[in-house]
Amino acid sequence: MRADYARELVWRPRKGSLTILEADFYTVELEGRFDVVCCWQCFGLGSDADQRRLLRRIAHEWLVPGGSALIDVYSSIKPARDAGTEARLSPLEGVPGSVEMIERCHFDPVHCRWIDEWQPTAEPDQALAQTVRCYTPADLILLLEGTGLRLKRIQVDGQDVDFESNRIATSGPLMEVWGYFVQLIPDDGLLPS
Repeated sequence: MRADYARELVWRPRKGSLTILEADFYTVELEGRFDVVCCWQCFGLGSDADQRRLLRRIAHEWLVPGGSALIDVYSSIKPARDAGTEARLSPLEGVPGSVEMIERCHFDPVHCRWIDEWQPTAEPDQALAQTVRCYTPADLILLLEGTGLRLKRIQVDGQDVDFESNRIATSGPLMEVWGYFVQLIPDDGLLPS
């Protein structure tokens, strides 16, 4: 559905070009390299090794020199804080098949995974759950080591987050969001493979 929406945007006149792919990022073979690679709502699926594999592919196969990767990253702070909560959600207006649901938030602190459970109120045995690995900015920086990419920018709702100073922060935009947006660029300290 999101890819279909992105395809609709392609028809609006603008500079440059846009290639939209729906594929398995572990196996997809792309023709050429790109100025920008975007990954939405897929980072954190699988293990840390899976994330490093994706990041290495972006760095060494998909980005042009000087390019950027734009990725949304799930944060651990809000899922950990909201663990054990549940909300009753009304059916979505105008969405065929949408039903009343109960959403439950769980958090695994050992593996730093958010577990999001969805249960239709009329059919409780049809509950589904999804899980995603969450990363603090410090975890992400460690994950990037050896991938060929480095962190250039972190944003929450369009606001830059300072991740380079040694100032201790106990509040700010990262404390209240499910995820944040990052710009990754090639790490000049590594030779391309």
